[in-house]
Amino acid sequence: MARFPAGSVPNYAAWGPDGSLYVTDYAKPIVWRLAPGGGDPQPWLTDPHLDGGPVGTTGVALAPDRSTLIVGQPERGRPGRRRPGHGAVAEGGDRAR
Repeated sequence: MARFPAGSVPNYAAWGPDGSLYVTDYAKPIVWRLAPGGGDPQPWLTDPHLDGGPVGTTGVALAPDRSTLIVGQPERGRPGRRRPGHGAVAEGGDRAR
């Protein structure tokens, strides 16, 4: 069983292309990564784009290209995308570089 840090509110999860489980946090501007072998979650992405004030990040999904994660932040109005191991969040339909 994974233990998230105090104050975290894990809510949505998606399997990534590397076999890790990626989990959004409703209370913090962070996406957590749980490695394929288990263990405690590690910060994978901390970005001010994920901070929606009273509404945290509320979704994550693997894109059809099977290499990009789409992260939903309703206060920002558009999803962001990021490939595990590559760059920062790209807003809207742009791919992270």
